[in-house]
Amino acid sequence: MTWLVDGNVLVALVVDSHVHHERAHRWFGTLRRDRFATCTLAELARRRGGRLATFDSGLALLHDDIAVLLPA
Repeated sequence: MTWLVDGNVLVALVVDSHVHHERAHRWFGTLRRDRFATCTLAELARRRGGRLATFDSGLALLHDDIAVLLPA
């Protein structure tokens, strides 16, 4: 199964002080063969004429028409 993860879950996964950080990590830890995708963000940017800022080089390559890889 592929999970489409919303921005709230993504933020909770990476921000240690987020109120749902532990909850998000518990859920994420249960994924074994499942995958997750954030392509909904890319599609939203594309439909609205926006850009997607990302740290994920794979996402930036896959959606090079709208994604911008932020510098290290």
